[in-house]
Amino acid sequence: MIPLDHVVVTAELEGLRTLARLDRPKIAVRHEDLPGASCHWMPSSGPGQRDLVRLRPGSRIPLPEILRSLVASRRRARGTGVELRGAESSFVGAADLMARIGARRNLGLPRALMLLDLDDLDAEAAPVPGMAVAVADDEESLRALRRVVSQVFADTSAEQAADIDVEADFYHAPGEMTYVAVRDAEDRIMSTGSILISGGVASIWSVATMPEQRGRGAASAATWAACVEARRRGAHAAALRTDDDLASDGGLYARLGFALVGHEQIWDIDDLDAIGDLLEA
Repeated sequence: MIPLDHVVVTAELEGLRTLARLDRPKIAVRHEDLPGASCHWMPSSGPGQRDLVRLRPGSRIPLPEILRSLVASRRRARGTGVELRGAESSFVGAADLMARIGARRNLGLPRALMLLDLDDLDAEAAPVPGMAVAVADDEESLRALRRVVSQVFADTSAEQAADIDVEADFYHAPGEMTYVAVRDAEDRIMSTGSILISGGVASIWSVATMPEQRGRGAASAATWAACVEARRRGAHAAALRTDDDLASDGGLYARLGFALVGHEQIWDIDDLDAIGDLLEA
C-alpha cells in the first residue's frame, strides 16, 4: 500500500511537472527529471535565487546520488541555490549528510500534508450557505482570480495586481487547472482556489481570501467547491499542503474533513556547486 503522505507529495509533484512542461513562452522555467527528483530550474542566476527540487517518493535512490545528479545537471544555472522538498521518509538518516553540506531546515514554509477521500463526499453539504460559488472559465473571471492571488500571496496592492500579466504566471494554466471563485451578494470576489488532477488525485492550490473578507467562511466555501468540482471531474481524493495551524484539530482543513497524513521536509542549500566535494567527504 502506498503511504498516504506519498500520495499527497506525488500529486503535487506530477501537477507541477505538467505545468512546467506546457509550451508557454512567458514562463521561464526549465524542467528536468533526474533520478529520484523533479527539478524546476530558472534560466539564469540571481541574488538569493532558489531553484525548486522535489524528491520523488519511494524512488529508493540514495539521497547522496540524487544530490550528485543535481550538481552535475547541465540545465541549471551555475552558482544557484535550491529548495529541496520531500516526504519525511525521503530524508531518513540524512541529518549528518545535510549538516556536512551546509543545508538548513526551512521551518517557515507550509509542511503539513493533508488528504480527503472524495468518494464519500456529500456534495450537498456545503459548509457555508449563502455564497455564490462558480467555476471561472472566461478570460476576465480568470484574470480577476489571479489578481486576488497576487494580492494575497505576493502581497501586492490592488493597483499593482490590476497590472499583472497572468500569462507569465506559472499557476495560470486554464487548459490544465480548474479555478473556483466565491462571491458575495454584491458579486465581489471573496475567495478563490484551484485544482489540478493527476492520477485521480486533485491537488488543491492557491486558496486565497481577500483580507477584508476573512472570518466569514469564504476559504471554507472555496475549498469545498474545489473538492466538489474535483469529484465531478473524476478525482477520488483531494490533497493539499498547508501550515500546522490550519491542519490542526479545529483548523480550516480539518473542519472540512481533511486528514493530516504527514509532513514534508524542506531544506535550503545556498550553492549546489559548493557541495560537490563535500558529498565525497
